[in-house]
Amino acid sequence: MNGLGNIRNSHCGNKPSTSGRPHCAPHPVPIVLPITSRSGPHHREQQQRSRHRDVRTCAKRGSGTATTTEEKAGKGRTAEITDESPIILERDAPSIPRPGQFQQTLQRSFTLGGLGLHTAEYATVCVKPACANEGRYFVRVPQGTNEGKFEIEEPKDIDIRESGPLDLGPEGEDVKMALFKEYLEAEEMEKFEGSFQDFLHWIDREELVEQFEADPNFMKKAWEEQAREQGLEAIQPRGSDEEVVPAHINSVPSTPQAVVLSVGDEVSEPGAIIGAELLLATLECCGVDNARIEIEGGREMPVLDGSALGWAMEVQFAGLRLAPEASSLGQEQESPEAAAEEPMNPVARLVAVPQEVIGKQWLSWCMFEDPHFRMDLASARCYMESPEEVLALHSMGWLQGGTEGVMLVGFGERWYDATLTRFVRDEPVRHEMCNLLGLLSLAAEPGHAGLPVGHVVQYKASLELQLNFVRELKARLSDEDYVPIEFNVEEVDEEGGEEREEEGEAQE
Repeated sequence: MNGLGNIRNSHCGNKPSTSGRPHCAPHPVPIVLPITSRSGPHHREQQQRSRHRDVRTCAKRGSGTATTTEEKAGKGRTAEITDESPIILERDAPSIPRPGQFQQTLQRSFTLGGLGLHTAEYATVCVKPACANEGRYFVRVPQGTNEGKFEIEEPKDIDIRESGPLDLGPEGEDVKMALFKEYLEAEEMEKFEGSFQDFLHWIDREELVEQFEADPNFMKKAWEEQAREQGLEAIQPRGSDEEVVPAHINSVPSTPQAVVLSVGDEVSEPGAIIGAELLLATLECCGVDNARIEIEGGREMPVLDGSALGWAMEVQFAGLRLAPEASSLGQEQESPEAAAEEPMNPVARLVAVPQEVIGKQWLSWCMFEDPHFRMDLASARCYMESPEEVLALHSMGWLQGGTEGVMLVGFGERWYDATLTRFVRDEPVRHEMCNLLGLLSLAAEPGHAGLPVGHVVQYKASLELQLNFVRELKARLSDEDYVPIEFNVEEVDEEGGEEREEEGEAQE
């Protein structure tokens, strides 16, 4: 079983934890469109290949293992999927990062810093691009290596009474009056119902949809041009004698009290990494198959705002590219057509249910059917059942970083601070889904996907049970269980402009 599959089940955290990008300014509400033939996975991969034709990379595992012999029927099969996930349009933002049929990495690195939720230790984390087949791995670096790349953003108080009226100028006032007149006419003709602010969002949506229908790649072009101007960041190959901690289930101690990755079997190992599951879930679901993750300072990953949204937004703005082979760096590189073309692996169908403090919650999420991880899951915050549980854990040495601004805390039939909620009905189960995705990613071989093809159902599972499941899953896998994926999508003919049905064949 190979994995990217189907899973069902901002970034302004506490004071010392924030985004590495200039602002936490809210984006307009993303526009979600149904899947269309012009935005299928074939076209996403075709566009990606057209941007990176000079990169020699590797296909995902499974290429060449598929067989049609009757003796192995059902084992070495080729899976066929259709990507029916909605299209996401965002103003002033790059396209949503997605897994691909070739190994991918970041276009450029990003850096975040903050306190660890449990240790209260400050850590700086820099996620960098890596070569194909290196996978996702952690490296502890000396203090000061990446610290200067990240600055804490202090909150600013703005008194609107002192700011005065907004001066739009004569032209701005004319535009505002014209829009308001258009709003009144739309209401009178019953084309629109709502506030003037809702009307502004509505016409922005209509404009984006109209532009998308004319050119599905119109929003990518500006970001691609910017990426070309900046150039791709040079990749630092993994050193042969470098001590690293692979993001793999074998790096997790046998009896952890938290999700810990280390080179030894002890949580107290000097290079141990605590709490990486949200970052790993983000990298897995956003298609970052290879990444060098440098951490300095504390042992624990920054809690940010208690969710994976900060990591997901940074990956989106960093961008993706094909992961080059280490042997081809600095050399004349060949076209990716030289690599075996193996489509991406499908994800697992996953169901998760949290503790009963929030009642019974049931969530199902599928990578190829539901909205992207960044929209549907990443912004869900961590939670605790009650203030008593928070105090008890704190007295035991946990939650030393504090819960204010980063964690939902149950308080009877409501949340202690309801202003932190992002999903009113089911935020806890969405966060549990993120945690499980991060743990399933530990089953990935270097450069490949970790989520299994199939349905994964979780009900009140403890951390120990989750890790044992991943270990058992990994132990039962063989080379025959890794299968290529055959996309069945409509392709637009470049010459005639007509749509035709195409079924790809897995290369043997």
